[in-house]
Amino acid sequence: MLLSRIIEWMVPAAQAHEKWFVPNVQQQTSLATYDWFGPGLIAVAAVIAIIYALALRIDRLYERSKAYLQVEARLRPFRDVAALLLGVITGATLLWSAWNGQLLAENLVLPSHGTLALRVVEGAVGLLLMLGLFAPAAAVGLLALYASAFALFQRYDVIDYVHFLGIGLFLLFFARGRYSFDWFLGKPILTSADQRKWAYMALRVFLGFALLWLGIWKFLRPDLHFALMDMYPSFNPYVILGWTGIHMSREAYVFCLAVAETVIGFTLMTGLFTRIFALLVMPTMFVSVIFLGVGELVGHLPIVAALAVLFIYGDTYHKHRDPNRWREGTRR
Repeated sequence: MLLSRIIEWMVPAAQAHEKWFVPNVQQQTSLATYDWFGPGLIAVAAVIAIIYALALRIDRLYERSKAYLQVEARLRPFRDVAALLLGVITGATLLWSAWNGQLLAENLVLPSHGTLALRVVEGAVGLLLMLGLFAPAAAVGLLALYASAFALFQRYDVIDYVHFLGIGLFLLFFARGRYSFDWFLGKPILTSADQRKWAYMALRVFLGFALLWLGIWKFLRPDLHFALMDMYPSFNPYVILGWTGIHMSREAYVFCLAVAETVIGFTLMTGLFTRIFALLVMPTMFVSVIFLGVGELVGHLPIVAALAVLFIYGDTYHKHRDPNRWREGTRR
């Protein structure tokens, strides 16, 4: 299972949102698809719980080490561009979606009539986020766009994109600084250090939940991923596993993907080795373009940008009240 998971990280079309490509598949299977679901899941959960407990202890020790202080010192300067990166990429995604008549994502297609105003708002919010102009208002606009999706689409489809809630909260409380039009207009920063720490934690938790939710969907609707695999029967990660000599049933394969995505999401939510997992997941969003095309990459860009922010800020940013703590090199 470990080898297959490593390969999955390397060639992971499974990280795609299946609903972007097979949105109209009717439910054909359920949890009963996994004929070994009960004992298999219990055994896997027990092993993961033990590993997680050990990893949590190691992570806490690492956070107290000199090596961690050195990493923090090296990455701290990049915090100045974190909000810029997230704002520009999220804004570009909104502009792409508005142009294509979508709300936030490819499978949330807006009706052809009566939604022009919403598309204009989506495009305007995207442009403001890219420019860093009236950034707090634009962030509120992003939150409003996400909320409006619940009125237009099935709630389970909208939950897929809960990471936009975390992105909106992060951009609402983190100023873009000198990398924005707001800076040139002399707009003051109105948020406190504690508010920004909570906003960062919200980004991490909502992004982790979005990935966890993808894993849960593979448990509940494995047929969606089966349909995606059937669209590319001669070249997909499952086929590549066979080329490496690893053979398993399709059900076992999707089960492993569900477990991997669930574990990664939960790990990010709880702040365990945040930088390591962010660094591992980011390449999967780019490699999967080999299987599924540029549209899939565009949809994942906000997730990639959010993962980059997590890599820059790490596990402990929100835990310390003293903003000079890392500069002093002492633990408080």
